[in-house]
Amino acid sequence: ALPISLGLELLAEMQHDSVESNVISFSALISACAKSERWEQALSVYEHMKGSELNPDIVSCNALISACEKGQQWEAALSFWAEMALHGLKPNIITYSAMMSACEKCMQWE
Repeated sequence: ALPISLGLELLAEMQHDSVESNVISFSALISACAKSERWEQALSVYEHMKGSELNPDIVSCNALISACEKGQQWEAALSFWAEMALHGLKPNIITYSAMMSACEKCMQWE
């Protein structure tokens, strides 16, 4: 796997070379952050994506919730769960699994 810093550099290079980034490229980077247990960087990439006037899709939201789960940030995961509805996205099995795991890791079952 590529180091996250390299992924961020590649995203910057895409923009520098006038290669239009899209939800897929941002989702891939968010997912890489999640796999590296870097939830804060995943959040930063997500916010950068939204700042680029791209609407998140189910893949980017699931990756962000997964990053929060791995970082034991259940409240942030819950916040993004709620934000999905603002973008007209419906949770899928991956979303539910990531949320259950986030609650389990932080013992938030009540």
